[in-house]
Amino acid sequence: MFRVYFSDRNNAGYLLAHAWRKPPVGRIVVCGLARGGVIVASPLAKSLHAPLFPVSVKKIGHPGNPEYAVAAVTPDGFMFENQVETSQISREWLHNQRKLALAEISRREKLYQTDKSVLLNASLIVIVDDGVATGLTLLAAVRYIRSFSPEKIFVAVPVAPADFIDRLSKLVDKVICLEKAVVFSGSVGSYYASFPQVTDARVISALSS
Repeated sequence: MFRVYFSDRNNAGYLLAHAWRKPPVGRIVVCGLARGGVIVASPLAKSLHAPLFPVSVKKIGHPGNPEYAVAAVTPDGFMFENQVETSQISREWLHNQRKLALAEISRREKLYQTDKSVLLNASLIVIVDDGVATGLTLLAAVRYIRSFSPEKIFVAVPVAPADFIDRLSKLVDKVICLEKAVVFSGSVGSYYASFPQVTDARVISALSS
C-alpha cells in the first residue's frame, strides 16, 4: 500500500503555497498545466497574488499503454520525445498523434480564453502540475515557457521521482517538491486520496475564482 500524501488537488495546492519560506517578488505569473495542474496552481497563485494562466501541454501515450507518456506536444507545435521509446514507434503514427494533440490544445486555449501577453510581461513564471511520473509533459512545458524569456522559471509540484527533481533542478532556477519519491509508485494518483479527472468546467471555474 502506498501512503496517501494529499487529500485532493486543492489540498496539494494549499500545501505548496505554505511551502514558500520567502515568497518571491516581481511580476509573477503562475502557470498550471491543464487540466489538473490548474487546480493545484490556484491556491498558490492566490497566495502569491499572481495571475493564474493555464498551459495546455498534451501528452502522447504509448500505443500499447496510453497512460505511459512517450512524448508531449506544446502549444507552439514542438513535440518533446523520449527518443528511446519513440525510436520504436512509427513516425507516421506519432505525426498523427501530434496533429490530434495540437487540435486539442487549440480547443482548450479557445475555451479558456488565454491571453499570452501576460507571459511576455512576467519576470518570474512558476510552472505547476499535480505531480510527475515520466516528466515529459513538465519538461516540454519548461521549454515552452522559456520561449517567453522570463528572468526566472520556478517549478512547483506536490510529488515527483527524486531523480527527476535532480535533473529538473539543473534546468530551472528553483524547484519546490513536497514529496521526492525515491521509489516512485508509477502513478501520480497513488499519492492522492481523491484524484478524479478534471473537467474543462473545473478549469474555467478555477481561472475565474
